[in-house]
Amino acid sequence: MISTELMWRRHARAALLVAFLPSALATARVLRCDLSSLRNTKRGRSVVEHMPPAAQAVRLFGQAVTWRAAYRHRRFGVTAGAEDLVGWSHGLLPTRS
Repeated sequence: MISTELMWRRHARAALLVAFLPSALATARVLRCDLSSLRNTKRGRSVVEHMPPAAQAVRLFGQAVTWRAAYRHRRFGVTAGAEDLVGWSHGLLPTRS
């Protein structure tokens, strides 16, 4: 939400920093850790199962739509970019047996 507000105010660099810097720093830290023990936990299995690359791509695409609309001051586009929620809700969808 903060990065979208920054895009609305046309502070693109600040928006991208707010959006990606914390994630990049966390990734750099996590890459140095042995996380193999987390893979077998309930939360670890959930992340592996419900956040496949396709869901991540939907999230990124939705965020890009939101940012573009915010930068151009298109309220409907910001709302339409909420398709990002589809990527986040992947784990809520029923699974096939």
